[in-house]
Amino acid sequence: SKKRKFAKHANGIRRLVKGWMRKGNPNVARYVKLFNAEQAVLEKKYDKAESLYREAIRISARGGHLLDGAISNERYTDFLLNVLSDNESANHQMGKSIRLYEDWGASRKVAMLEEERKPSSTDTSSLPKLIKTLPKCPE
Repeated sequence: SKKRKFAKHANGIRRLVKGWMRKGNPNVARYVKLFNAEQAVLEKKYDKAESLYREAIRISARGGHLLDGAISNERYTDFLLNVLSDNESANHQMGKSIRLYEDWGASRKVAMLEEERKPSSTDTSSLPKLIKTLPKCPE
């Protein structure tokens, strides 16, 4: 199936990047944490996933990697919303992601996220509508 094919390629990339880290490359730790968080979600290890997402965000922030931090926050937002159904935390994390994209200079991405974040007349939620269009974390 397509899902299995995708998972096979994703695991290959995750193993490759982990290998680089084991060989002493300190610049990939944030990617390893993010990939491991995504894998933990697939394995339904949600406490572990949450911890790994936060660590990926922390490592990105410490290193000044704005784009990686924005992406990590965006993926964490998707997890909070679609797996844990924690709308308030998801909205907070999306705000962090928007700020990081803004700091990085991705004005079109910021405008898109802010537009999608506005509630419509039929949607009383303050959640970003964009998150609902992102690929959902498998349950």
